[in-house]
Amino acid sequence: SVNTGVERIYTPVAITLQRIACYLGGIGSTSTTVVVKKNGSTTINTSTITGGNSYINTATSISLVANDYITIDVTAAGTGATDLYVILIIG
Repeated sequence: SVNTGVERIYTPVAITLQRIACYLGGIGSTSTTVVVKKNGSTTINTSTITGGNSYINTATSISLVANDYITIDVTAAGTGATDLYVILIIG
C-alpha cells in the first residue's frame, strides 16, 4: 500500500550511502515508486519500478552524519505488486 514517513533508519556514525536497490517479490502490472529521503525532507533518490519489472538499482553518493536518518516512502503501489524490499548499501 502507499505509505509515507513510516520507516526510519538512523545512522549512529557518519556513513556514505552508495547504492539504493529496490526489489519486488511479486511483480506489479503498474509502477511502484519508492522515495528515499534524508532527515524526512530532502529527497535523495526516487526509484520507480515500472509495471512488469521487479528490480531497480541506483548508484548514489550521499553523506550522512551521526543521528541523521533515512525515510523510505512508498508513494505509488503497483497493482498486484507484493513483497517490496529496499536495500541500502553503505560504505
